[in-house]
Amino acid sequence: MRKIPEKDKEVVEKAIYLPMLLIVLNQDLKVINSSTVKVKTPYSEWIEVTMRTIQKELSQIKRYMKQNQIKVEKGKTDETFTQFLFIYKGIRKFIDILIQG
Repeated sequence: MRKIPEKDKEVVEKAIYLPMLLIVLNQDLKVINSSTVKVKTPYSEWIEVTMRTIQKELSQIKRYMKQNQIKVEKGKTDETFTQFLFIYKGIRKFIDILIQG
């Protein structure tokens, strides 16, 4: 079996975790905007800038993955784990990610 370079492992991890982070930040933004905090702007602007940065990074990651024959597909999900199928140049591997709420 071919050894997967460390950089590619990091790319796969980001491809899994960054979309989750965007969901959390989007939820935080909704909470801040609907809160009674008087000075919302600095918080909401920081979250929005962070989300744009993550979206740019995700775009680069997707491009890199396509060029290097790397795929990540979301599989089964239960209340504790989410399974991802990781395909690296034809090699299939399942990854179980622990989700804690």
